[in-house]
Amino acid sequence: MVDLGALAREYEDVRVTAPRDPPKAEAAPEVVRRALSALVDNARRHARQHVSLHLSASGDRVRLAVRDDGPGLDPALGDRAFEPGVRGGGDAAGGAGLGLPLSRRLARSCGGEVAAGAGAGGCFVLELPAVR
Repeated sequence: MVDLGALAREYEDVRVTAPRDPPKAEAAPEVVRRALSALVDNARRHARQHVSLHLSASGDRVRLAVRDDGPGLDPALGDRAFEPGVRGGGDAAGGAGLGLPLSRRLARSCGGEVAAGAGAGGCFVLELPAVR
């Protein structure tokens, strides 16, 4: 069981928005911490200035959206962004193209998912089963 709000608040210089009493997620805390770290690192690399985390829940799922104010994911990449070695920001963005695939693989190992989110800038959503 993991408290996504508590994990989100571990990151410095990142704004966190969360409901008053969000449900806990059914997952191993260290696995989720690694998945979230890869998403936050990616957002920091592509952000112009700001990274934010938005926690929400509906039904039996808990979601943590990792947003940045950068250019966002190139729509032409689509799901290829989650393939190892694919880099969406070009050479200037740095990185090896391994963070998103790692994050998705870790989330799936817990019955969750990582997907690109909608909206301006970059957004990736970590979704996990809520504790019943």
